[in-house]
Formats: sequence, C-alpha cells, structure tokens
Amino acid sequence: MPLFEQRQLRKRWRYIGLFADEVMLCAARAQVGPLTQSFWVLLDRQSGQQWNHTALLPGSKEVTMEGPRLEIDGPGLRASLRLGEVTPIEVTCPSGRAGAWTRKRVGMTVEGTIEVPGQRWDVAGRGVDDESAGHHQRHTSWNWSAGVGTATDGRPVAWNLVTGINDPPQGSERAIWIDGEPSEPPPVSFGGADRIELDRT
Repeated sequence: MPLFEQRQLRKRWRYIGLFADEVMLCAARAQVGPLTQSFWVLLDRQSGQQWNHTALLPGSKEVTMEGPRLEIDGPGLRASLRLGEVTPIEVTCPSGRAGAWTRKRVGMTVEGTIEVPGQRWDVAGRGVDDESAGHHQRHTSWNWSAGVGTATDGRPVAWNLVTGINDPPQGSERAIWIDGEPSEPPPVSFGGADRIELDRT
C-alpha cells in the first residue's frame, strides 16, 4: 500500500493474544506512516504480576511475527509461540475517502514457552491474531472485543466484535466462531467494558 491514499496516511499492525490457564500475553507491531512501535504485556494469572514493555526504535526486533510464529526477546521476557489453524475472516471496508483491510483469526491453538527471570511456562492455550492495514481516517475511534470461551454444550467458541471500524451491517469484520467456523452476527453495541449487545431487530 502507498504511504498516502486520498490524503489519508497508511496505518498497519499485527496483534497476537494468548489466553492460557497460567498466563495471558499480548504483543503487537504497529506502523503509522513511517513511524513504528512494538509492545508486549504478560499477566501471571495466579499471582497477578504483570510485565510489559514498549519499543519505539525503528527496526526493533524485540517483537517478531512471521507467519504462525511469535517471538519476543525483550527486557525481562523471552517467548516463543506457534499459532495453529482456524478459518479466518477477511474484509475490506471504506474508511472516509479510502479503505481499510483486516484479517482476523480467533480461537486457534497457541503453544510454546514463556520465560521471565526465575520462572518458565510451557503454555498451551487459544489465541487471537489480528492483521490490519489501510488508509484509515485520521480521527478514528472504535470499540473492539476479541476472545475465546466454551459454550454450555462444551463446544469451543470465539468472537471478534467491533463498532466504529470495519462495521457495515453486512460484510463487516464481526465474527463468531463455533467449532472453528466463523459466521457474521448482526451489528453490536458496547455497554461499557463488560457488556456487548447484538442488534436483533
């Protein structure tokens, strides 16, 4: 994609999240025009301790994402994770005068190792993989929720729900995965940080 389109600056990012019994981890690489940054956050779910770091140096290799692999080599944390397979959703939607593209995969297996000083986890959980790029409007504000769970009948479920970006009534990035297969729900509304309602009208 060119740096500018219709006078709107290119933005692109990839975000990966891991949900496991022992830990939660997220990491991302983002680029706005020529500016880049990466970050990661790790939560020990048993103790509540958290580690995090943001790198603003161009060309930093602290967080690398290549295909199904996530590698982190940062101050106080090393991680090597491999993402499994799940059916993705992929859409391109208008954003002002230009457009925005995204591919989401949610609910796939994520396995590997995470190390901090004095502790190591061999993790096996489920995850979120968000790849996005486009010439989004300069003033863009959105609500987003993506996660994993288990239905009452025992089937694995996962979701990607959003308002404010890539959210037309049809052909949006909204998706709910059941047994690894996605379908598009109706538009949603966010009621703070703890409630999402689907429009069933």
